[in-house]
Amino acid sequence: MDSRATISTSAQVVIDMTCYTGGKTVFSDHQIPQPQLSKEASSVLIDLGEAVQSNATRDEVGVLIDGTLLQEVYVRNACLQAIQPFDLTDLDWSPQLWIACHDDDEQNARLANHAWEDNGLDVPEDFVDKLMSYLEHINAYVRTSTPSAIVEAVIHWPRKSALTIAALQDFYREKAKILAPEFDQYGMATRVAVALAFEHLAPSFTEDQVKPFFVFLIKDEAFGDRSSDVRRRTLRAGTAVIDIHGSKRLVGLLSTFEEHLGGPSAANETGDQIKEAVVILFGRVARHLDASDTRIPSIVDRLVEALKTPAEQVQIAVSDCLVPLVKLMGPGVRTLIDHLFEELFDGSKYASRRGAAYGLAGTIKGLGIGAMKEYDAINRLWTAPEPYITNILPVLLTVFGDTTADVHEAAQDAVRVIMGNMSGYGVKLILPSLLSDLDEKQWRSKKSSIELMGMMAYCSPRQLSLSLPIIIPRLTGVLTDTHAQVKTAANKSLKQFGEVINNPEIQALVPTLLKALVDPAKMTNTLSALLKTLFMHYIDHSSLVLVIPIIERGLRERGTEGKKRATQIVGNLAS
Repeated sequence: MDSRATISTSAQVVIDMTCYTGGKTVFSDHQIPQPQLSKEASSVLIDLGEAVQSNATRDEVGVLIDGTLLQEVYVRNACLQAIQPFDLTDLDWSPQLWIACHDDDEQNARLANHAWEDNGLDVPEDFVDKLMSYLEHINAYVRTSTPSAIVEAVIHWPRKSALTIAALQDFYREKAKILAPEFDQYGMATRVAVALAFEHLAPSFTEDQVKPFFVFLIKDEAFGDRSSDVRRRTLRAGTAVIDIHGSKRLVGLLSTFEEHLGGPSAANETGDQIKEAVVILFGRVARHLDASDTRIPSIVDRLVEALKTPAEQVQIAVSDCLVPLVKLMGPGVRTLIDHLFEELFDGSKYASRRGAAYGLAGTIKGLGIGAMKEYDAINRLWTAPEPYITNILPVLLTVFGDTTADVHEAAQDAVRVIMGNMSGYGVKLILPSLLSDLDEKQWRSKKSSIELMGMMAYCSPRQLSLSLPIIIPRLTGVLTDTHAQVKTAANKSLKQFGEVINNPEIQALVPTLLKALVDPAKMTNTLSALLKTLFMHYIDHSSLVLVIPIIERGLRERGTEGKKRATQIVGNLAS
């Protein structure tokens, strides 16, 4: 068989194999299982390579070498096996085979390296231009393997490091130009490959190349690329360079990052993305500082200033950077925490307050759990919202009276949480307003206040004991209201308070006590029940609040029997 025809047949087999992988119907008329077909095709290709290796032309060999760039692993493997017997010494260099030497598949890489070494191939000094175009190859395998091929070529030719980095930067700029959406996907894939090359090249950077590299990433907006994949890769590249060379170029890197953070930046998404990356790398550089370095406080100050950036992703980045740095601040950390709390409570803008919250989170995380107690963080945070309770109280009263069940339920959940975390100061703030609403003529306003007051049963025991002596008498007073829904709400609120009574003896009498508060006619039976009760446990303020109104009514009765029983109950309680 003619060699040219043989190689043409081989090429057709490769094409057929590729079509098979892509779901084509080249073999649709054949009743052969597809896995078996793939195996047979690979075997035929390898046999053909063995048969024609002695008289194949360079162009014909090129068909097999080009096959090593195909996306399918097993097709590349077949092509690499097929070229093993060929004499490639007259090639001197093959960029395709050099890329194949860096295949992610170990077997393919091993085959490629065997062919490369067996034929004594070398990487030429002008490799940059020859490899650069493969970064935009249509196949992802080629784009991800080419960066590794470029890096190893730089290792062979160290003096080409600066030229390679500059060429990659120019290539990125070219591919970063705005294109129509249907074409930008190819530019994006190429920019990802370039960023990957930068990351792999990190060990090959010289000290003089470090600062200009970050100037490029910032000024040419690689950190703000319109593709999230590119941004993520460029950040990884920057991180790799800093981890390797940061300690040797501290001054230059810190000044570059401080200059960007301190200067004006574009008020758009790209500007925020660049600032986020700079913040992350700024913190990364700072890790190279000694604990005694006097620059640490100023670096932390610069990061804290960046917390005022409206973009939340920047604030999150700052928070992460603060974690390792605050441990090195010494006594100055207390001033930092006080400043963040002040900004959290009194910041003029929401973005500033949110940034302070992220800053506090990073600071406390860096200092450890003991800082929560040392700097009284919990108490300071709990009391923070309370001054605003009086402002939202009218809104809560409104939604409590909403006729929609879901709204009413959500209001109850919100108030339950608020009351459960409220201090005595907070209770004092809202109680006068709620009590004054009990005198409203509008029954809906009165009902909402009663329901909100009932939710105070979820206050902490200490706050509850302080407020019940004021609340219970007022609730008892509206049990005789002319409107049925007001009476029902008051009765329900009283039951809620009854559920939080701690004393077991009085807890058992709660239903009886509440009935007496609602209906004075049942006072006699309630006094008798109290008189028969043997009090064995401590009676706290909350428990007494339900008992005292009953005793007071008994003492005010005209008959001597009620007064006698009330007096005996007081004696039992005191004994």
